[in-house]
Amino acid sequence: MTHGKLTAKGVFIADDFRDNLIVDRYDNVFAAMRGEKINHLRSENSEDVLTWNVFRSLHKINPSLWLPAFFVRAFHIDLAEQPKVVALDLWPKLVPPPALRLFQKDEGESEIDVRIETERLVCFIEAKYKSDISRRTKNNTDRDQIIRNLDLGTWHAGRRDFFFALLVIDEAHSADGLATLNRYTKERASVISHLPHRTDGLENLKGLGHLTWCDMAEILCRCETQAEHEDERQTAKRATEWLARKRIR
Repeated sequence: MTHGKLTAKGVFIADDFRDNLIVDRYDNVFAAMRGEKINHLRSENSEDVLTWNVFRSLHKINPSLWLPAFFVRAFHIDLAEQPKVVALDLWPKLVPPPALRLFQKDEGESEIDVRIETERLVCFIEAKYKSDISRRTKNNTDRDQIIRNLDLGTWHAGRRDFFFALLVIDEAHSADGLATLNRYTKERASVISHLPHRTDGLENLKGLGHLTWCDMAEILCRCETQAEHEDERQTAKRATEWLARKRIR
C-alpha cells in the first residue's frame, strides 16, 4: 500500500518516492540525485517516474526487441542493421559546445531525459507527460528545450548520426513542443539560425521525430510476447500493467 496525501488539485503525492517505482527502487543513481528531483518523483504526475519505469524496464530487455520498433515509430525508418553495442542512460548531464559562450553568457549542464547510444548513432529523448517544453534558458530567450537537445546531441555524437525524439502523452499537453518540433523538421534553416556558434551545419543531424507513451506501451507489449527469456518477459509485463493502471495502453 502506498502512503501519501492529495494536493489541493487532487494530485497524489507519495510519502516515499520509491513507492512510485516498479523497478530498481534502490539504484545508486538516487543517492546522488538532487533533492528537488527526488521530491518530484513523489508525484503521481511525475514524468521522471514514467521515464524511469518505462526505460529502466527496457534497459533489462534485449535491445534487438525494442530499439528497431522505437525507430520505426519515432522516425519511420528501419535500422540498417542491429547494433552490436547499445547503451541506454537516464538523465546524463552534458555541457554545451564551448563556442556557445561567444554568443551568450555561460550555460550550465543540461540533463538529458534519455540517451541511447550505439556504435553508429546517438538518440536523445525529451520525455513529457502532462507538461510542455521549456521555451528559454536563463541566459537566452530563444534557446528552447528542443534546440538545446539538438545542439548538445549533435556535438556529443561526434562522427555518429544523431536523432532526437519528443515523447509525449498527447498533443493537448505538449502542443507547443510538437508545433516547434514540426517547424524544425520542415525548416532546417530555422534550426541553424538558432545556433550561430555551430559552423558545422549540424551535418550529423539525421532525424527528428515524436511518439507517444502509448507507443512505448505497445513496444513493451511486443517485448512481453517475444522476449526469449522469462525474466525479460516478466519485466515487460510489469511495465505494461503499470502503464495500463495509468490508462496508458
